[in-house]
Amino acid sequence: MVASTRGVLERCSDLTLALMTTALRLGAAPDSEGSRAQRVDGLLAALTHGASAGDRRAEASMDTASWEVSARSVVGAFGPVSGSAAREAVEAFAALAEALAAKLPSREGRLLGVAAAALAAHRRNHFEGHPLLETLPRTLAARFAAGGAAWTWRDRILALDALGALGDPRLPDPRTSSVGWGEVPAGRHRLGGDRMSFRSFRARRVSLDRFLLRAWPVTVGEYAAFVAAEGYRDARWWDPAAVRPTGPALWPALVDHKTRPMRGVSWWEARAFCRWAQQSWVLPEGGALDLPTSEEWEAAARLGHDGPYPWGEEEPGRGDTARACYDWGDVPLTHPAPVGAFPGGNAGPWLDLAGNVWEWCASRYRRDHQQDSDLRIGDAERADDVAEPDRVIRGGAWNVHATYLRCAHRFRFPPDCQDEVAGLRLCVRFPKDAKPHA
Repeated sequence: MVASTRGVLERCSDLTLALMTTALRLGAAPDSEGSRAQRVDGLLAALTHGASAGDRRAEASMDTASWEVSARSVVGAFGPVSGSAAREAVEAFAALAEALAAKLPSREGRLLGVAAAALAAHRRNHFEGHPLLETLPRTLAARFAAGGAAWTWRDRILALDALGALGDPRLPDPRTSSVGWGEVPAGRHRLGGDRMSFRSFRARRVSLDRFLLRAWPVTVGEYAAFVAAEGYRDARWWDPAAVRPTGPALWPALVDHKTRPMRGVSWWEARAFCRWAQQSWVLPEGGALDLPTSEEWEAAARLGHDGPYPWGEEEPGRGDTARACYDWGDVPLTHPAPVGAFPGGNAGPWLDLAGNVWEWCASRYRRDHQQDSDLRIGDAERADDVAEPDRVIRGGAWNVHATYLRCAHRFRFPPDCQDEVAGLRLCVRFPKDAKPHA
């Protein structure tokens, strides 16, 4: 076998163009089993081929889908020939990302994402016990926090999806950590009155007790613990009137994307999850888990500002400058993004209050746009259940336009609806004498 991939990369005069050449050669190579050795040899030959630094075509090539597929195939091509070479290939991508961070910060996410995706795909075969399983997720999370807003939106999704497969340090397990809540203080909050939203409340101020809202929507990984605990079979978690499915409607398509928001759940499923999490999560003392009411959700989204969106006045933007995962028109999105993939839309402690998935609320939808009537866990059923059967959802989703992202906008689904855009975010309420959340 020729010199290690790391050594080869160190000798390249232009690493970016070398990787472009690699992608072209791999893409042209036959797919038969017998050609794998030639594919590896072609890769190494391409990486040792000198090129002039700063070639713009080389940089542009890294933005293509074919480059990503070819680059990710590097590890798979090495694997049958040499496990150590496969490991060195991932190390080399990570090292290259670090080397390019200052010169081409927008490419850092692409290379780290490729490295993490390859590591996740091949860890069982080539990376058992390898230090990269510990170090690369931390590096990727730290680099995303420091400069991820400059990455392309596609690279953010690539990198954070891979981070979810490896174990995302941004999102601690709520069964062992109480981190991940934002506080809304008690007081009077201005709601509604948004003339640009045809489903806004009429303008008014409401008094609310202090509560906590989860910093991100419930993820697929968090929901998986409920599924594994046979939450769908345990009658303790379910309303007697619930339409009770046997399992999550979209589970096979979701389960491998652990840090994307859970979706395709009904209001009844969301309530059952709340009851299970009350017994399974680490919660602040005295806290009671539930879905936020419609008013609580909007109060959190508007906390500290008078802008129409959770982040303030600025418009949602498009493409790489978008502040939310939504349909900005150029490229129709086909699924939500990993939580936090659009950091320009962060609102205080909260990620993804706008876009990604709609979030169920503990309220019935009022068509007259007066105060939605609440249905908190433990509330007695009331006579207007039949008259107002729909439940409020908030926040918009990946497939809606910007109007639906506004703080004041309300939408509605029947409680048994398992639409692919329906997700959930939890809140914690307290008795009035409970201690403030640290």
